Amino acid sequence: MALTIISSNVNGLRGPSKRAGFLHWLHSLPCIPDKVCLQETHCMSSEECSSWLYSSTLSFVVSPGSINSYGCIVLYRPVLSLVSSSSDSSGRFLLCKFSFRDVPFRVACVYAPNYVPERDNFLV
Repeated sequence: MALTIISSNVNGLRGPSKRAGFLHWLHSLPCIPDKVCLQETHCMSSEECSSWLYSSTLSFVVSPGSINSYGCIVLYRPVLSLVSSSSDSSGRFLLCKFSFRDVPFRVACVYAPNYVPERDNFLV
């Protein structure tokens, strides 16, 4: 089983032109990735994420952040079955369990702090 996974710190997707540019780039790739892990999305809810991705063929799971920081999103192709997901309360971590052709696997999306001591405390 081979999967294509992309991970990116997008430094916020709140602006419509930035979202449109990101989605255009994503859909212009030679093949649509099976998973896309996005960090620092600044997405505040699943409803907001849904409004951002209404024209996309990808499904999603969100660990909400705030209007100015954090937030993780895992985009995935609908051929994959989402079994479960869990996240932290700050929007820095999202763990998704998937199944593809009865083979289970997990994908973690992590937005770790950049500075000490927050980084050291997060990674302990």
